[in-house]
Amino acid sequence: MVAAVAVVGFTVVVLVPVAVLIGDYGIQYTINELGTAAEHKLPIVILMWNNNALGEIRDDMVRKGIQPNAVTLQNPDFQALAKAYGLNAEQPKDLKALAAAIKAALKAEGPTLIEMTPRMVHG
Repeated sequence: MVAAVAVVGFTVVVLVPVAVLIGDYGIQYTINELGTAAEHKLPIVILMWNNNALGEIRDDMVRKGIQPNAVTLQNPDFQALAKAYGLNAEQPKDLKALAAAIKAALKAEGPTLIEMTPRMVHG
């Protein structure tokens, strides 16, 4: 399968599955692109880190002695949202399940959202 994705002036031809890593807040800037990926059955594995926060900004504020403000998020149900767009969606419970989810996503017809959480890593 060959697919082309145009993003602000350039095109990427997808010949093999592609994996992307994005945060729970960052994905919301371009959430509509999930629909495009599903429509074209693009073989994209979307690894989304969901810590319900702008974690990097929060941690930087704490390091600098600034009281964290406006960095905790009210997120949508990403599993339901991905499925509503027509994507495969997984939320592995541990690292072993993450490996299995990635393997399955690489073989999937079309895009897969894999939602990763701190609980998955830390138990």
